[in-house]
Amino acid sequence: MNTGANIAGRALARNGAVTLDTNAISFATCGASPPPVPTLAQWAMIAMTLLLGFAGYTAMMRRQTA
Repeated sequence: MNTGANIAGRALARNGAVTLDTNAISFATCGASPPPVPTLAQWAMIAMTLLLGFAGYTAMMRRQTA
């Protein structure tokens, strides 16, 4: 890099050192922000909890009888 270079992002050294005498480094601008994490409704969480509990109970009962 030359003295007085403007960098958006990061600078990596492959062979040698990176000296930043009078260089201006700023954050790289990214695209759009990531989409929000989807969540389940309250009734769906209750149904999933009951289903997983039932599956766990039946697995334990099968293991005891085997």
